[in-house]
Amino acid sequence: MSRRNLTKKTTPVDVPKEISHVDSKMGKRKRKRTLSSSSLSSSCSALSNSSASNDTTFSKAADPEVDLTEEVAYSVKEVEAPMYIPSDKDKASVNLIAEIQKNRLLLNIGGKKFETSAPTLKNEPEGLLAEMISKDSDVAPYKAEGLTTYLLDRSPRFFDFVLDYLRDPLNFVKILPSNKQVLRQLHVEATYYRLTGLVEILEQQGRSSIWEK
Repeated sequence: MSRRNLTKKTTPVDVPKEISHVDSKMGKRKRKRTLSSSSLSSSCSALSNSSASNDTTFSKAADPEVDLTEEVAYSVKEVEAPMYIPSDKDKASVNLIAEIQKNRLLLNIGGKKFETSAPTLKNEPEGLLAEMISKDSDVAPYKAEGLTTYLLDRSPRFFDFVLDYLRDPLNFVKILPSNKQVLRQLHVEATYYRLTGLVEILEQQGRSSIWEK
């Protein structure tokens, strides 16, 4: 037997088409996975570079909120206030207030008490009220609520107007009531208290018509 005949012949095996097709698909999937992993690595690398860039851009030195925690020292120049020098008129007003405080009194008018002062009642020197509180008066006051008190048996309804006139005689005409009935009664009270200035205001200033119906 010759040596050529002893050589074993190899017969090629046919691979089914279905198996070849599956291997081809799996190869594609592997390539896709490889590409996906590569893309993910690139994205992470880009994000890392972006964070590093941001850290460099927004440093503490450039952060505007850093200054909020830092103490700021400043100073304000002291300015002297202008010196107040009261005028003679201002001094007179203050002195009058001081005198009123020392000479408070009560008037019991028909059971209603009105607190006032001796300087106010003396604004009409010839009036009944000024005479009543004078040193030579025969009217003896009494004490009520710790104050010198005088009793007058008159209606208290319009006595507010009487006191308003005595407190500011020059400007009372500006607040004169317009009701004719009130003006008539006030004229009666002004006459009783002998307040000639108030009587003149009521009879003048175009108020003579108060007696007309």
